[in-house]
Amino acid sequence: LVLTGRRPLKPGFTAVLHHAGVESTPVPALRRGDSVQLADVSVSQGETSPPGHLTESELIERMEKNGIGTDASIPTHINNITVRRYCNTSESRTMVPTTLGLLLVQGYKRIDKELVEPFVRSYVERQIDEIAKGRVSLAAVLRTALGNFRTKFQNFVSQIKEMDSLFEASFTGAQTSKIYTRCGKTMRYLKIINSRPPRLYNPLTEDLYIMPLGGSIVPYKSLTCPLCNFELSLYKLGQKSYPLCPNCYCNPPDGMREPEEGVCGFCPMDDSHPIVQRLAVCDCPESEGKLIVDPTGGPNWKLVSTRSPLVACFPPGINKVTVLQESDESGSRLLEVDFNERKFSGKVPGGGLKHVGSLADPFVEGLLEYKHGKDGVQLGRRRGRGRGRRGRGRGRMN
Repeated sequence: LVLTGRRPLKPGFTAVLHHAGVESTPVPALRRGDSVQLADVSVSQGETSPPGHLTESELIERMEKNGIGTDASIPTHINNITVRRYCNTSESRTMVPTTLGLLLVQGYKRIDKELVEPFVRSYVERQIDEIAKGRVSLAAVLRTALGNFRTKFQNFVSQIKEMDSLFEASFTGAQTSKIYTRCGKTMRYLKIINSRPPRLYNPLTEDLYIMPLGGSIVPYKSLTCPLCNFELSLYKLGQKSYPLCPNCYCNPPDGMREPEEGVCGFCPMDDSHPIVQRLAVCDCPESEGKLIVDPTGGPNWKLVSTRSPLVACFPPGINKVTVLQESDESGSRLLEVDFNERKFSGKVPGGGLKHVGSLADPFVEGLLEYKHGKDGVQLGRRRGRGRGRRGRGRGRMN
């Protein structure tokens, strides 16, 4: 609840020009706990808007405030950014940044944000003033400045690919790119650039998300990441698919592994990420990874390893495989398998069309056929983890 009022302190010229006077609207003296009667209640709807572009005079004021340039050099700086087409001057004398200027700033920020902040230049300007006043020597300032510039230059050159990829996304691929999935930050659609590796590009923020190399990516049912709200993708490698969050892949949350360089032959996400965990069934018997339900789903249901070529295929006639929260004694998650009536009538324990059990369940174990990746080398039917007692081996029958 907000109370507003007005009380003129001095009438000024309105003492003579009464029609221009400001009426007093006193605020009643209220104390905490007093009750008031509401005269009207309404809901207002609006949108926030970004601040307007700086005018030339406002830009000069900001430069002076941050110690950039002198009275003689400031006009030259402004002329340079206009001549180089980093910005244009509108009819109202506002400085409107161009796409080139925006990309340049975004690229510098990616590599070293100090390159576009006023502190480095203003520090040098202050040191020059100190030289003029005789407080520091020219040699000391020159040595420090050149050392800093050399370090920044070497760092910039070593990461120049960041700038190249940003310019390529905007000027080369953006015209032929296609609408893809939503960004979790802006809720705007990202564009996919079919390069090698694929890139997702946000035209609004100039953010670029470089996807894993080696497979293909497709949208994943408009599902969103529980950590960052980005819409998910599927990373497809031959007959296997893995869930992929563009943002968490490029900017891993704390404790999760960084993306690998080169070709990505397995799950691009960390095994501890929620989008992997919700599909995880048990530890992979041949690697440090997990066996997960392939997110592609049916009709060819299968389990795939996140860190090895191992694939466990269900037979035809499975309608759905669901990973439940419950686990057996060995820690393997229970699976609810929904069978096709025509192909499995009378074959499911208990006479129903659903069966719940872990990979140690004899019936579930007998369904799976293990293979290795694209070559399809058959390993035969076997127990899932091959460890521990069967425990709840006969599962739960519906």
